[in-house]
Amino acid sequence: MLIRRSILLAFLCLSVSKMVSAHTITGRVYSDTNSNGILDVGEVGIANVPVSNGICFVQTDADGFYQITVDVNDDPQLVDGGWPIISISWPTGQWPTSIWWRNTEQLGLHNTCNFGLRTDVQSLPFMFVHATDVHVWRGGQEKFLRFRRDMNNTAGCVRFAFLTGDLIDLADRQDPSIVKPQLAFFNDTAKNFPVNLFCTAGNHDAVGIRPDRAGNWDPSDPNYAYRWYTRDVGPLRWSFNYADIHFVGLDYLERSNDGSWHDDIPQVAVDWLAKDLARLPQGTRIFIFVHYRSDKIAALVRQHRVEHIFEGHIHSVVRETWNGAGISQAGSLSMMSPDKNPDQYPVGYDIAVVGDDVTPHYRALGDPYVPKVEGDFDKDCRVNLADFAVIASTWLTGHGDAKWSPELDISNPSDGIINILDINAFAANWLTNSWLTGFRDGLKAHWKLDETSGSVARDSTGGYDGTLHGGPLWRPAGGQVNGALEFDGADDYVSTPFVMNPLEGEFSVFAWVRGGKPGQFVISQTGDPVGVNWLCTTSSNGSLMTEIMGSARGSSSLVSETVITDGYWHRIGFVWDGSYRVLYVDGAEVAKDANPLTRLMGAGGGLHFGAGMNLEAASLFSGLIDDILIYNKALNEEGVQ
Repeated sequence: MLIRRSILLAFLCLSVSKMVSAHTITGRVYSDTNSNGILDVGEVGIANVPVSNGICFVQTDADGFYQITVDVNDDPQLVDGGWPIISISWPTGQWPTSIWWRNTEQLGLHNTCNFGLRTDVQSLPFMFVHATDVHVWRGGQEKFLRFRRDMNNTAGCVRFAFLTGDLIDLADRQDPSIVKPQLAFFNDTAKNFPVNLFCTAGNHDAVGIRPDRAGNWDPSDPNYAYRWYTRDVGPLRWSFNYADIHFVGLDYLERSNDGSWHDDIPQVAVDWLAKDLARLPQGTRIFIFVHYRSDKIAALVRQHRVEHIFEGHIHSVVRETWNGAGISQAGSLSMMSPDKNPDQYPVGYDIAVVGDDVTPHYRALGDPYVPKVEGDFDKDCRVNLADFAVIASTWLTGHGDAKWSPELDISNPSDGIINILDINAFAANWLTNSWLTGFRDGLKAHWKLDETSGSVARDSTGGYDGTLHGGPLWRPAGGQVNGALEFDGADDYVSTPFVMNPLEGEFSVFAWVRGGKPGQFVISQTGDPVGVNWLCTTSSNGSLMTEIMGSARGSSSLVSETVITDGYWHRIGFVWDGSYRVLYVDGAEVAKDANPLTRLMGAGGGLHFGAGMNLEAASLFSGLIDDILIYNKALNEEGVQ
């Protein structure tokens, strides 16, 4: 009898445990017409919106209502700790007015959860940021803070940002005294982020599950395993739609039946992905965000023709194809891999431009791309009524007036007065999105060198101002295009921050020069340990050459037979189209590779104008340099002209 009672009691306990772990959640997805995040009287439901519990999906009915069951026992990833989450996968043309997910801890005994959506204008092209391997706070707290500042500078220009895993340094194994302050720091820094932020879990984000030493984590700790992540970050897997593109996020760390953990996309996430993609119309563009790819999803990638996978893990910048999908690895926000970063990329992230295709552009951390289009006075990346109010408030002011500013005098040429000429220049850029324009037109940086004084050479795109060294002289009326900068060949040069790595893809660089001597350099790039000289002259007769070489062994400089050190103005240039290097002088092609190259050698430092990469005395330029332009595309014949 005692044994029977014990068995019955055990059965009841298991049954109660199972009942307690399961929650039936009901609610409504509604049109939040006043965007206050509250379901108000008169606001109507939205039909056919998918709602997920991380395992499966249900859809809202004709009135926007849904019902779904969540159970911690259904997801093996949550067995050691974590809360089931419900989330919505909103359709194109809609955007959440409040948080788009809730976990069962947040809901408590209230098994009702409503989600508000508002109408959102969405179209191509648009831009987003992809960053990875944050590893808070490896290398110091400043790095993630700097990333937040970069995003603040781009707010209004990019639609959202993605962090693909390893948010915390080594949360899976380090001591609680190390990890807990890092969790708090990430939470504080990610709170009220300047742009919409979406995260995926990496192989170090399940807290304490692979400790360096036994007993240093209490399994009941409120942060243990996925308790921190599912409480403070979000669902382990999610999806949404924007501009008819389906965005998907997956977790990357699998718990085995024996309780051990290993690096891989968990099978439960693969099964969820299959259900998510199966409900999409054929031909839907699909972007997947995950810490690292897995052969487990290869068949799904091929079946649904996934367009692009955004990942990390390697701490390097990679562009390749896998099972028909493009692959972008976005470096790292913490540290680059010492043995997997031969091309010397600095710590940074990708800015992805999405049009008919998607193109990632790598940016160094702390060097946000904030282009400047004439008329964008408030620097919000749009030329609109707010900017018109600025120019209207300074109407007919000129030099000496308190309200006058040279930045407002945008007529070309400038005349020192805010008048109809400036209005005409302003109108030409009306409603322009300057952020997209900078990428779409391919202009990466532009140093006009038209200043009249000071120690700064301004980049008119807004991101790469140069610093003068040695005292080069401004020649306001002495340039080929307005002013120019004169170098003495002794100690003068200009340095800039990191602009680009030559191996990133197609690019072009052009400048006007006059003077110089054989063996002197016009533009070079520093590196650690190796830089590269972009545009220079031969030591024999002053012909234009480049030392940007292919990555294959035996590659050499590209040398022309056209002399540019003859005392006349020449427009010199270099174009890389992904296969061939081409040198130009005065709009004419003067040298080109006979055979295609696979890619170029890389360099990860800033630029030098008027000097070689190592500032050798013989490399210092003696002459005038004017109007330096860099494009992140290969200019065609028309563009060169």
